Amino acid sequence: MAAIQNNLGEDFFLNRLSVERVFAFIDQTDFLWLYHIERCGAEDGRVYLSDLAAEMDVTVPVASKSIHALMEKGYVLWETDEKRERTYVSLTNRARELMTSQRQRLSDSFEKVVRAIPGEELETTMNTMAKIRAIVGTENKEAE
Repeated sequence: MAAIQNNLGEDFFLNRLSVERVFAFIDQTDFLWLYHIERCGAEDGRVYLSDLAAEMDVTVPVASKSIHALMEKGYVLWETDEKRERTYVSLTNRARELMTSQRQRLSDSFEKVVRAIPGEELETTMNTMAKIRAIVGTENKEAE
């Protein structure tokens, strides 16, 4: 019975819940980081690493590792604010362009979902997904 449940769990998260197929221009994890950099950024587009880590609910070392990976891909600039003696990140033009393309793809995909699934059914599905996200999020926190 446990093997069947494991297979169902794998199938659920890999095939039924998989949204990776919607991400064509940029990796889903990269998009999430860039989204939060953009969201947290000041008017000049800068966000301090510690603020980003707090926004993402991760430690500064975890954020640092992710930012290094984004830098290697040419998505962010990581610089030091000499006055405040803190480091900040900002998006490159390449990242902004990829995000624009990916946002359009996300929007187009969501429009297809809205057209194909009746309103009440979609609302129920979205509420159920929120519950699943909360359950899985709690499990992830407990594992840390």
